[in-house]
Amino acid sequence: MNELSLRARLMALGVTGVALALALGSLVLYAVLTVTVNRTADDSAFASARAVAAMVDSNTVPDPLPVSGSQIVQVVDSSGAMVSASLGADRLTPLLRSPELAKALAGERLSVPGARAGLAGNLRAIAVQAGPPAASRSIIVAVPVSDIEESQRVLRNTLLVAYPPLVVIMALIAWRVIGWTLQPVETLRSGAARISGSN
Repeated sequence: MNELSLRARLMALGVTGVALALALGSLVLYAVLTVTVNRTADDSAFASARAVAAMVDSNTVPDPLPVSGSQIVQVVDSSGAMVSASLGADRLTPLLRSPELAKALAGERLSVPGARAGLAGNLRAIAVQAGPPAASRSIIVAVPVSDIEESQRVLRNTLLVAYPPLVVIMALIAWRVIGWTLQPVETLRSGAARISGSN
């Protein structure tokens, strides 16, 4: 009974430690991948925004604007009127409302409905300013993130589904390993009990 109790206590301690380590590792993995993917999308958007800003500064803004991949780019003036846009962008309505544009220009990354651009899913949008103060332009760049969000959802669900079986498997392995480890101790205990009994 003592050996079984010790075995159970050791297994509980070991499995608890492994379960916590797996949970922490899963959270760190998900967070790191999410941050990395979002940062990659942001870097691509900012690269396009800087390229368009250079065109605005040199007063050579083409129409339509050249874009990279599935990006949506708009250039609007201080009154919100459209100056130029990429092929897939709305040429009448800015993608970001005035409060949203102010936040984006302050450095915030925004998530907006893709329906504003006739797309499914969400868009991750950034904005920068360019041009002289008297005739400043806001450059809005948005990237569809439905594929990214789907990948994150699949990863999250995979981690949640895989976690319980992994903990159960680790518990079974720990039970067997601890049993093998305690076997010599049990042999010594039984021998000591026989000697004590014969004495």
